[in-house]
Amino acid sequence: LMERWIPKEKQLKYLEQRTVSTEDSVQIEGIDSQLGLAMTGDNRDNYLEILQVFQRDSVEKEGQIRVSIQTEDMAMFTTCIHALKSASGSIGASAISELARKLEQAGMDEDKDYIRANIEPFLEKLNWLSGNISAYLLEHIKEEESIVSEDTTLLHSYLKPLRTALTQIDVAEADKRVEQLRGGTWTKETREVLERIYE
Repeated sequence: LMERWIPKEKQLKYLEQRTVSTEDSVQIEGIDSQLGLAMTGDNRDNYLEILQVFQRDSVEKEGQIRVSIQTEDMAMFTTCIHALKSASGSIGASAISELARKLEQAGMDEDKDYIRANIEPFLEKLNWLSGNISAYLLEHIKEEESIVSEDTTLLHSYLKPLRTALTQIDVAEADKRVEQLRGGTWTKETREVLERIYE
């Protein structure tokens, strides 16, 4: 996918190999890491893997939530929110989990007024948390011969609307798409290209 963005001489393939730093504490704003670690048997490596899965899944779930709202599919909406409620609780993000719980109840009650009033603030907080997790992982996971893997399908789903927004000079929409991209976990080469796009 990134072959359209990266010069040919820089088009390299990477395999996923990670070496986790040996620091004991995990400090991420918006997360009670002691609670999250306790839920994963106090195994730091496992906890970091779960954080990475949560970060990746949260941005994917956002897209599904937006589709469910557009199509007024309350079953799909409730399922996605329930997943986020459980996942955020398991990593120690209690505040996000509580917001998701209220939205889940609204979904079960088909309270569309509550959902419309609260879904955007919730997704903003979710993106903020996802960005915090991504920043922490990038800083504390040493990259040796290779770098973290990326979901190219997800990356494409973000780049396409960003390109449309830029073409239409829709600044607000472009800013939203940039924030989504910033919350993702991408390879080093992809991040370099995205930084040029941000500029």
